[in-house]
Formats: sequence, C-alpha cells, structure tokens
Amino acid sequence: MKAQKLTNRQLDLLHTIEEFFSKNGVPPTIVEMKEAMKVKSDQSIYQLLEKLEKAGVISREPGKRRSIRLKKTSSSGVEDANQNSYISTNESALGFAMNPTQKEIFNKLHEIDPQVAQIFKGAVYTLSIKDNHPDWIPPVANAIRHIFGVLTRPYKQVKGENKSNDSSGINQISKAFDPYGNISNIEKAAWAHWNTLNEYFASFSHYPDEYFNKRTEFLSKVDELYELLLQYVLPDQHKIYEKIDQLFVQGVTKTGADEIGKLLSRNTATYTYFFNNVDNCWFEFLRSNKFLKPKMQVGQFLVKIADKNSDQLIDLIKKYRNEYKIDDQSRFIRQYFVSSAIQMSIDKAVQVVGILSKQKWVEDIKYNHDFLIYECNKLLEFLIQSGKKEAALLLAKNILKVRKSKEPKSRLREINGYADNYQYGEIINTIKGSSVSDYPEYIKLLVNKLNDSIKLSDDNGQYSQIWRSSIAVSESYSDDVMNRLLDGIIFLLEKHLAECKSKKINIVKEIDSLIDEKAHAVFLRIKLYFYAKYPNDCLDGVGKLVIDFFNDHEAEKELDELLTSIFGKLKQTVQNNYLALISEGPKIKEKDDNYARYWKLRKFYIIRDQLKKEWKDIYSELLNGDDESKFTPHYSGVITSWTGPTAPKKSQELDAVSLENLIEYLITWNPKKGFEEPSRMGLGRELAEAVKNNSEKYSKNALLFKNENLHPIYIYKLFFGLREALRAGGIIEWVPVLELMKIYVDRAKSNELAEIQTDEDGWNNCFQYMADLLENGLSSSKQEIPFSLKEVVWEVIEYVCENREPDLEHEQKYGGDNSDYYTISINTARGEAFHALFNYIFWHDRHLKKKNNSRITEEAKQKLLDHLNIKKEPGLTIRSVYGRFFPWIFIYDKKWTENIIENLFPINDLERRCAAWKTYLINAVYPEIFEKLRPQYEQAINELQKTSLKKNRRPVDLFQRLVEHLMIAYFYEIIEYDDPLLQLLDTKANREQKSWAVNFSGRVYIASENAVRDSEPSKERLRIFWDKRLKESRTTDELKEFGWWLRVGFFDNEWMLETLLETLNQTKGIIDPDYRVLEVLNSLAEDYSLLVSQCLLRMVKAKYQDRFLRITREKNVLDIVKKLYLHKDADVRKLIIQISDYMLRLGNNDFRMYAKEENDTDQQI
Repeated sequence: MKAQKLTNRQLDLLHTIEEFFSKNGVPPTIVEMKEAMKVKSDQSIYQLLEKLEKAGVISREPGKRRSIRLKKTSSSGVEDANQNSYISTNESALGFAMNPTQKEIFNKLHEIDPQVAQIFKGAVYTLSIKDNHPDWIPPVANAIRHIFGVLTRPYKQVKGENKSNDSSGINQISKAFDPYGNISNIEKAAWAHWNTLNEYFASFSHYPDEYFNKRTEFLSKVDELYELLLQYVLPDQHKIYEKIDQLFVQGVTKTGADEIGKLLSRNTATYTYFFNNVDNCWFEFLRSNKFLKPKMQVGQFLVKIADKNSDQLIDLIKKYRNEYKIDDQSRFIRQYFVSSAIQMSIDKAVQVVGILSKQKWVEDIKYNHDFLIYECNKLLEFLIQSGKKEAALLLAKNILKVRKSKEPKSRLREINGYADNYQYGEIINTIKGSSVSDYPEYIKLLVNKLNDSIKLSDDNGQYSQIWRSSIAVSESYSDDVMNRLLDGIIFLLEKHLAECKSKKINIVKEIDSLIDEKAHAVFLRIKLYFYAKYPNDCLDGVGKLVIDFFNDHEAEKELDELLTSIFGKLKQTVQNNYLALISEGPKIKEKDDNYARYWKLRKFYIIRDQLKKEWKDIYSELLNGDDESKFTPHYSGVITSWTGPTAPKKSQELDAVSLENLIEYLITWNPKKGFEEPSRMGLGRELAEAVKNNSEKYSKNALLFKNENLHPIYIYKLFFGLREALRAGGIIEWVPVLELMKIYVDRAKSNELAEIQTDEDGWNNCFQYMADLLENGLSSSKQEIPFSLKEVVWEVIEYVCENREPDLEHEQKYGGDNSDYYTISINTARGEAFHALFNYIFWHDRHLKKKNNSRITEEAKQKLLDHLNIKKEPGLTIRSVYGRFFPWIFIYDKKWTENIIENLFPINDLERRCAAWKTYLINAVYPEIFEKLRPQYEQAINELQKTSLKKNRRPVDLFQRLVEHLMIAYFYEIIEYDDPLLQLLDTKANREQKSWAVNFSGRVYIASENAVRDSEPSKERLRIFWDKRLKESRTTDELKEFGWWLRVGFFDNEWMLETLLETLNQTKGIIDPDYRVLEVLNSLAEDYSLLVSQCLLRMVKAKYQDRFLRITREKNVLDIVKKLYLHKDADVRKLIIQISDYMLRLGNNDFRMYAKEENDTDQQI
C-alpha cells in the first residue's frame, strides 16, 4: 500500500500517538488525545483517526479501549510499526530519509527516551538539508548538545555542590546508561569521550566566529559521535559481551587500551563480565594500562590468576600503593591480595606476609569488621599447616594488634582489636590448631597482647576480678578482646603444661618463663591458677607467692583455691608465717572488732581442714558456736541473681490450710528487712495464684477477708486472683464478693481504712481491681454478675469513679512520652471504674432491653456529665475512655450524645479533644456518627502537620488512623470522592500520609484475601480511587503503594494491568511491594502478554538502588521471560528482549540467552 500524503494536523496526531505509545507502552485514549491536541470535541479526534486509518498508518478495534495500533508501509504492504522500528512512517513527508547508521541510533535512543530520539531526528534532518542551509552547523550542534543535556538532566548536581569539577558531566552521562550509576568512578573512557565531544558541540551552538570554515572537522566529529554511540554506548548488552569474547579470542596483542577502556566504562555489568572472563595472559597489559584499579572485580581476577602469575602479582602487591591511590574506600583491595597469597606457593605467601607487615596494612583498618582480617586468618591457617612458624607468628602479631576504642560502650569494651571481637576469637582459635611444640611462642605473643591491652586501659587494667571473676575458661564471660586473649592463654598453657608433665619438664620453671606475675595482677592470677592445677609440682614456687601476695585483693580467689588444696603440704615456716598474718588481723584505718573477727574467720575457713590442733582451737574459739558456712568467701566480680519478690509460702501451701488459719497467717506474718527477704508483695502473688486456681472456694468465703487487720495488698490480690479466674473460666460466687466490696467502700466513705506507709501497695490498688473485676464480671458471657445485684454494683462503681487516681500529677508523671491516657486508664482506679461504668450501661441494657427511649441509665448519664466538667475532671485520662466507647453511647441515646459532642470533642481545645479523639478513632466508622462528627474530622485534617501530635503514637497513630477512617468512609459509600473532607485531605496531607491511604486500602481490602469482614467495600469505588489518584497525585511515594492493589481477579485483569502500567509510567517503574507485583505479573503473563511485558520492562528499568539486588535475583522476572520469549507477538518478543538486556545490565547473566532473537535477520523464532 502506498503511503498517502498526510496533512500537518494528521501528522501532529500521528506523532502524538507515537510519542504516547513509546513513552507509556499503550496507545492514548480519546481524552488523552484531546488534551494533547488541545481540542474540546471528541468528533475532531475521531475524524483525524479515520483519516490516519484510511492512510494505512494506524488500525483500530471498534468499541475496545486503547486499541490503536501503529502501522508502517513497505513494498510488501502494511506491517506492524512496532515490529522493527520506532521511525515514523512519514520521513518522506519531512523530505529526508535516515541512513542505516542514523536509523539504528534513532531506534536505540527511542527505547531510552522518545524525546531524545526526536531531538536526534531533528539534527539528522538539518544535516540532510545542509547544502541548502548555510547556517546548519549551530542548529545541529545545539541539538546534539541538547541530547546530552536531556539525558543528564535527572543527574544534575544538587545545589551547593562544586560545579567546577570537570568530571561532573562524565558522571552524569554515565548514570544515564549504567543502572548502578557508579561506573564512571571506576572507568570513564567512553563517557569522557562523549563529554569531550559534547563540549565541542556546545562551543558551536552559539554561532562562534568562523564556524563555517570548520565544516569538514564538524562532520568528522559527528561521525566520531556516531561511532562512539554505536560501538560502546547504545548496543544491546549481549552484543557488548560478544565483542569482549571476540577480543579474548583475538588476543591481548591485537587489542588497544582505548578500546578496552571504553568497553570497561560501558556499565558495571560489563566491567564485571570482563574481569570474570579475562585470563592471566592479560595481566601485564591490564597493569601497564592502569586497569587494575582497587575494585572487587579486579580483586577476584587477581585471586583467580595468583597461582600462574605469582611473581608478577607479588610485584604488583608491593608497589600497588604507589601505582594507585589507597584510601578508606579502596583499601579493601588488600583482602584480595591476601586471598591471592593463599593460592600461591607457601614461599610466595610468606613474601606477602612480609609486605603486609612492612606496609602496616592492619593499622590502616578504620573499622573492626574489615574483611582483610577474615582473609588474614585463612592465610594464618595456611601458614600454620605448612609449618611456617615464623611467618605465622609475624602475621598473628599484626592481626592481633589492639587499640583503644574511640567510643567505648562500657569500660569493659574500651579495648578493641583491629578485628571485631568474634573474628579476634577466631584468630586465636586458628592459633590453637598449631603444633603444641610451638605453643610457647604463641603464649608469649598472647601475653604481650594482653599486656598491651592493659596498658591502653584507662585504669591500667585494675580490678581484673570485675571483668574476669574466674581465670578458668567459660562461655559466660564477655567476648571482648581482653577476655578472648586470656581464654587463649589459658587454653594454650593448659595443653603446653600437660605436654611438659608427660615429658617430666619442670612445671614451675615453665610457668615462670611464660608468665610474669609482676607485670599485672591478672598474670599473678594465671600463675596461681596453674599452681593449683599442679600442686605437687609447684610446692617450691608457691611459698613466696602466698606470703608476698597475702593481701592482694584481685588474686584473692585464686590464692584461696590454691591454699585449699596445698596449705598442709607447705613448709612449716610458710604455714606459720601465713597464720601469723591472719593473727595480726586486717590492716584497716579504724579499729572494728566485728569486722576483724569476720575477716579472720573467712581466712581460716578456706584452710580449716588442714589446720593443726592448736590453730583449730583458735578457729573454734573465734567461731563461738556460729555456723561456719556464714564465713564462706564471697568474691567481688562473681555475679549472682535474684528473682523476686519472694514469699514465705507457695500458693499450694496457702490453699492447703483453712481460710480462717490463712487469714490469721496473713495478719500475723511480718516480713524481715532485706532486699532478698520474702515480702508481702511476694506473699500476695502466691495468694492471687491460689485464688485463681480455686476461685469458687475463695469467692464463697470472700467475707472472711473483711478483717480490718489485713494489709490491703492481700485484698487487692484477692480481687486480682478472682479477675484472673474469671478470664480463665473459673466459677465466681458473686454475692459474697459484692458484699466484701461494699464493706470496703463503706469503710472508705467513713475514713475507716487502715493507714499504710506507701500508696503503691495500698487501697488505690484495691479499688482499681474491684473495678477491674466488675468490668470483667459485667461483660462475662458465662459468669455474668446477676442483675439482682445492680444496686451494689452501682454503689461500688459510683464510689470508685471518684477515686483521686489518676490526678494531674499522676498524668504528668506517667503520660506524655512515657505512656498514653488510655493506657493510664486501665492502670488506675478511677480509669478502671469508668471502664466498668460503660460495661454497666451495656449490662443494664441487655437486661432491661429498652429500645425506644434512652438505653443509658440516668445515674450513668449523670456520672458521665459530671466528669465532662473540667472543674470536676481536669485531667485527660477519663476523656480517653469516653472516646473509646463513644459509638456505643451514641447508639444508645443519640439525642443525649449529640448534646455532649462539643464538650467531649471541643474544636477549640486541642488537648482535650485529642484525648478522646485518639481513642474514638480506634473504632469502626459508622455513617451517622461520621456525619455528626464532620466538624471534628475537618479540624483533625487541618491539624495533620502539627508536630506536637506526632510524638506519641499510642494507642494508635493519630494521623494514620484518621486517614484510615476517611478511606473507609469513601469505600463504604459514606462520602463521595469529591467530598470536601477528602479534598481537604488531599490539600493538607503530606506524602507519607497520602502514601498510607493507598497502602492501607490495598493491604486491607485487596491484598488480604482471607480477611473476614461483615461487608466488602465497593470495588467500583476502589477502581475510581485508583484512576483519580493517577490523574491528581504529584508524588511517587503515594503512587508506588498501589502495588498493594494488585490481585488476580479482584478487578478486571486487563483494566488492572493497564492501570498498573500507567502507574509505573508516572513512578518511573517504582512500585511497592515489587515482589507482590511480580507474582501477579507472572500469573497473568500468558493471558495478557503485552501488558505484562510492558509493566515488567518499566519495573526492571526503575532507578533506585536498593531494589537492584532484589529485582536481579527475583525468580518471577526470569519465569516471565521464559514464558514469553517464544511468544507469537513480535511486540511481546521485542519487550522481552529489552527486559532481558536490562537484566543483563543489572548483572544477571541468566538472561543472556533471552536477550536476542534466535534469528536476527528475519526476526523469527
């Protein structure tokens, strides 16, 4: 079919359709075409479409939404325009035709950005008419410069950055093509070349002097740009890989550095592919051309070739810091040097250790989780296993270095290694694998490191018994450096001394040669510890230590343990000297006979079984009948624990006695003073447990607890135990329980309650748990309080409603950031009483079944009104209870409740309104109540950005729940989309709040497939909401949350995918949660192949870093590609190839086989 000549208006519409399709992946609707063409009449668009259809450049399916298909003309007839090219069918209308090179560049640019492709087309057109256009150079230069500017626009420097940096343009253009955006920080040859060309064209864009004399040069620069784009920038990723493979085949001698530099700078995936596949023959070429930069990919390459190029690599390692800049960001390359050493022969590995030590690699480590140490530990193991003791010691000396922490978490953590604490321990474990004959050298090394740590400590390592209560190795000790060193010393020394023992080597001399007790108390403790392990071998060495360090507090535990085993075996002179020191008594400033006696008995206690008769008599006389276990030594640093409060009897014991005897016991038992002694609180807890387990017995005999001598702890624990029993399904006899409550209420009214010292365990708790028990009893379905007890119930509730707790002081102390008012209400007497009051209203209503008039009793109304009075109730806690139960009282008496709305939710009193409003928002949304509270909703929306309301998010997040209420109201047809409240919300809500509206709606009503609800929201309203937000939203943060709105079969699947595609177009592919979206796309891939492919392409091209690792590994992407790679629709195949190509750019080589058609010539599979 011969192409018809199109009018300018028809061309405009055709270009509009082309642009919209290429940008959004779908053709435009009539409305969208009207907006683009700036016409008001649908008929105008229909007429133009008919002309385009007759001209053979489009096709349509009548009655189907977005059904326009672009065509292209050729000698064989009409074909699908999207099958082969993005080039407009009307080049002839513009009077020029692109050559194959220009067409290829145009098509590739069109895939990236249609606007850029059109700019390029304009430049080509101007070039085509240059013979008739004397000033053609500046327009072409300006267009080419504009291409660079549009591509780099999203990556322009932020305000305040140094714009004089020559590399800024290079960095910006590289980010437009590298998904990871950092390749120009590694290699930049291609981008530097383009940047230079761009500067050249920019210099011609403003009609410089004599520009017309440089036509030949200018055209050569244009060709240079064409070559750069086609060879390095625009090719598909798989073609770049093929080019690299060809270079490997032709060999290093036939390859230029410029070409390699441009290929390496293509993108991060290309850089990685090159170094993953290059072999050792390229080493010298890469080194001489400075391609071995400190990057992970280079490091892995060096490890790979280390066994074949060891001499060359060692030379590089030695000189690397001179050839490349080594800083905090690039120092990690050294870990690969160490890994390389492990692949070399052992003698070469020893050379690397020497370089490491000489250049002080370890001391350059900034953070103690550096992987260099991890690799060094593997090298240490290699050296030890190979018998290279000297090199291993040198490496261990380096990697076990210690330093003072800049920000210690505690005094015990002030010394760190250059490795983290775990890895430090792993190094010592590696040392343990060396030969026992080599242990002495390693023991000395660890001793030196421990001594270094002690010297670095602020307190010079004093009080070692605090950070190490026992010298023996134990997992209970902290994993800090000093403890790990000490553990290593003990382990190695134990094995070494056992070897010495078997070879009959003098133990004392061996210990003395390795451990110097004078260096620090911890070393004295080590020596004493091992003397105690070998008592018979160390008798000659012990005597002097026992006397010299008699009063050494740090070594007290080890000295005592040693004396316990050998005192009787010591020379008599040593024994006598030791006992004489005991007789002298403690050296204290002021005389204290009791302390001196205790001190002597403690010293005697550890050697009591080895004393001769004379001293045993002295010991017995000092004891004077006391239990000697009282003088068991207690050492500082030993951790003990205590669980409390404790009780003198358990609940089973209390329940086993008669109630009369139990009451008597509770009255007469008095706790002793002391932190760990049994207390009334502990006994009360056991009583509550007994009551819970036998509630019928205790409730029947509740009146026995009316004894005036009972401490209030036991009264409130009785009510607490009954409450727990009720919740667990226990039996309650309510009459005696209510009578007991009334007795205590009457006593309180008459001021006859016994005074107690503290309020914490006092009468307020009794009345709180009275109310709590009533609240549960009034709402219980199985053990409900009989209605006949109504008067007593009300009397108790009415009284406790006037309890002083919580007062303003209490709210100030426990409210604010500490807690919320509603939480205070369930933990105070008056608060619990109002919970009981509302349950009283419901209980009363269930029994009287009043349906016509007010369902709230008059006495309850009056109490509620009283406490809405600010003078009566100045606090905010009780208001929070009103807000929680507001919907119920509205239903029970609408007229009365309407009259208290302004009092309960005062518009002009933020603090009082919010106290009730926050808890009201916990409730569901009721149409009539919503309308009555419309002013409050409006005011709350106006306050969305008040920072004072953002601090405390308990019991609900005020802003999130407000947004949820408004969404519920819309979706359940209480309000319309254009309701003033929703319009106000759109104006006042910030990005986070708008995002939450979409997130909440999607998760609750669409994503939660198994949720049980009384009724479902309107799907049509959900659909309308999505459509509206697409048109009105200005923020990606909001629109990306529509990922939660995807569910197969919930909406019409085709509409859902089309709307998702529009959403992705606006968010530039960003969507959350992406895994859920990919699952849906995978399930619909075969039924909606084109739409799924279009959506997936936008997702994989989304540019935000934290998604790359997830999206690259996402199995659903590969599943979709596998399903659609052989699809019959050429459009789908093309999209799948683009997706696969982009996944290759992200570094996932699983997609390589799908990144091209099997037959590139005829485009058939």
